Amino acid sequence: MAQQEITIRVTGKRAETDFGDLVSFNENSYRLKFDFDSEWNDYSQRVAVVLWAGGCAEQIFTGSACDMPAVASPDCDTALVGVYSSNGTGKRIASSFVRLRCLPGAYCEPPEAPPKSLHEQILDLLNAFDFSALGVKLPAGTYSSVEVNAYGFVTGGKQIVEIGGEGQTQPSSSLADGGIFFRKEEDGYTLCHYEDGTLTAITGLGGGSGGAVTSVNGLTGAVTIDKFDLGLPQVALTGSYNDLEDLPEAAAVTSVNGLTGAVTID
Repeated sequence: MAQQEITIRVTGKRAETDFGDLVSFNENSYRLKFDFDSEWNDYSQRVAVVLWAGGCAEQIFTGSACDMPAVASPDCDTALVGVYSSNGTGKRIASSFVRLRCLPGAYCEPPEAPPKSLHEQILDLLNAFDFSALGVKLPAGTYSSVEVNAYGFVTGGKQIVEIGGEGQTQPSSSLADGGIFFRKEEDGYTLCHYEDGTLTAITGLGGGSGGAVTSVNGLTGAVTIDKFDLGLPQVALTGSYNDLEDLPEAAAVTSVNGLTGAVTID
């Protein structure tokens, strides 16, 4: 189909045309030719605009003619065409719209999507990676002599717990002041606290000097202590707790190895 010309007379801000029906919106089907009066002489760059139900398209041009922007809707029955401009110094001018009737089939398919910009390509590349781990952040600061950055990674400082090896009686220089040192003994480990260069065994937890009970009330031999001998009101037992089963009853220590009276443990 040969390109048809649509003449639009623009007097001041009023636009008029004798053209009636649009029968095709294929690419370059129509060319708009504007007949401007002298009021438009100061506006060299103009913009033709086409409106229809559900869409809008524009075309920048200089002079008095341009290809009509395509209407990308298969079911519209009316298209409105107008023109506007600005001279770059704050002055603007715009015409009214002329109405063109769209006959059935007068439409074109929308143009192919333009290639993605460099910015969009970079975003697509970054979005392909999972950065969810960085969403959980910790405040920067010192955590028990260990320096931790905002993402939870250790960046400096000393260790706060050290387990000694065979024959090691003192912690290494990497143990922080105030740290915990497990000193290896023949029969296990002794829990120690390290502060100001001094290592102090922590007693009362079964540690220190091997941490073994050697006699009860001056008697030696096998020593048995049941779950109530610790003097606790209740002790957690192994088993199922789904229905609060196996709860121990509170009990006081009444005897050790069958003996009553004052009880001392060396």
